Amino acid sequence: PARLQSEMLLDIAALVEHATAWLLRHERLDLGHDIEQLRPSIRELAGLLPTVLPETDRAIADERTRRLTRAKVPQRLAAAIGGTPFLAAALEIADLNERTLQPLERAARTYYAAGAHFALGEMRAAARRLPAETAWQRQAIETVIDDLFALQSETALSALQGSMEGSDPLAAWSKQRAPALAPAEAVAAELRAGAAP
Repeated sequence: PARLQSEMLLDIAALVEHATAWLLRHERLDLGHDIEQLRPSIRELAGLLPTVLPETDRAIADERTRRLTRAKVPQRLAAAIGGTPFLAAALEIADLNERTLQPLERAARTYYAAGAHFALGEMRAAARRLPAETAWQRQAIETVIDDLFALQSETALSALQGSMEGSDPLAAWSKQRAPALAPAEAVAAELRAGAAP
């Protein structure tokens, strides 16, 4: 159906828009070079996505895939489109991989875990629901969303730099900062509880 095709195209457009903004914000303006440098990591991440997402995010991606396959979208395309909200972070994760020299899978797990731990996806979703009647309001919302992606990336970077070994860098990082993080974790718990069906 045309409506479903439009939804899938909008998902892809959002992915391209986020990637474009990220490249500009990080002054990665030699596009030919940067695309060639980042492409292998992005392709690898697309394949790793089902194994590196936290359980709640994986459930969302799986449900999106099931909905598309029920609508007769080919399985491979449905799986690719189902994961697009989480693949939006591919450039952030590839950058973490470059900056920390840690394996892409570890960078991805830490990045997604940071988002899940602090309910940053729920915050981005809440920001997207805000009314935006003017171009300035839409820009303000997009800035908040971009800032939340940046916060997730910086949190993952700090965790990865602080824990070169161990299976869960974010857990070790959070444990070291438990008193300071307690208020943020309480807000995240409230956001998750409010987002639960």
